[in-house]
Amino acid sequence: MNINIAICDDNKIFIDNMKTKIIKISKNMKYNTEIFIYTDGNILLNEICEEKESIDVLMLDIDMPHISGLQIANEIRKRKLNITLIFVSAHDEMVFDAIQYQPFRYMRKTRLDEELPQVLEDVFELLKDKDDKYTIIKTDEGNKKIKNSEIMHIEVDKRKLKICMYDGRVMYIGKSLKNFLEELDDNNFIQIYSGCAVNIKYVSEFSKVEITLDNNEKLPVSRTRMSDVKKTLLKYWREKV
Repeated sequence: MNINIAICDDNKIFIDNMKTKIIKISKNMKYNTEIFIYTDGNILLNEICEEKESIDVLMLDIDMPHISGLQIANEIRKRKLNITLIFVSAHDEMVFDAIQYQPFRYMRKTRLDEELPQVLEDVFELLKDKDDKYTIIKTDEGNKKIKNSEIMHIEVDKRKLKICMYDGRVMYIGKSLKNFLEELDDNNFIQIYSGCAVNIKYVSEFSKVEITLDNNEKLPVSRTRMSDVKKTLLKYWREKV
């Protein structure tokens, strides 16, 4: 999951410091982030409104020249832009003015080291939930709604499709693997042989003949698919480093 974060503050030294901290924390949490820096709120607003940049999270100073962070937030909310707002301010009393713009968090510059890690962890979880896809499956116990990201692997088992979840749950449905993968419509799933597909986020190792999942389960990879599986895994792992 790639997350675009914009920082808007008229203090360049503070922005550079914050950028360094965000990159370090994001890497430790294994999230890919791209940081956009703005020292002029009008330029930021223009690029967002003209859709020149796609921003997921906006770290916004309140007290800035030319245009305040509150004015920027007001424009964002008026236009119903899907941006998670986080105010960053040296003024604790400004929190009451900021509330009306429904920020996700209000951080104090004087406590950045203490507050930033938790704020990033919370916002990443929020965006992960927004980004996550769900699938409705029909089992013998009834219809169930499951997260795609929680499916570890899927395999054909005695004319049924066996869905194995990361928490150990196993469900069976009466569908073909091909049809179910089409319903998932999720690039994180790769077929390793004709009767099995895995979620690449749970693959920890691969060899010439098999892959190993995070739960230490080993699954065979067909010779005809090994090259594609290897390329897909390496690409996924590079993006996560």
